[in-house]
Amino acid sequence: MKESNRKRVEVAYFKRNGEVYRVVEEFVVGEYSESGVIQKVKGRLRFSRMDVVILDGGDGVRPYIKPYLIRTDNKTESLGLF
Repeated sequence: MKESNRKRVEVAYFKRNGEVYRVVEEFVVGEYSESGVIQKVKGRLRFSRMDVVILDGGDGVRPYIKPYLIRTDNKTESLGLF
């Protein structure tokens, strides 16, 4: 598999006590849009009871992923935090 076909996304899980767990996800991009990549990452979330921030992995592969927040307490999601 070519390196240019792989998209790197950073996922940070936040516990209420302040602990942070960071994970790097990689997968084949194909023709995904930004929202398609977000949906793919949401399908792979490891901890369902933690707030999650999804960030671009800085690999230069399109699409660029804007910071994306998923909150567990009130089920809000926002795109483009910063």
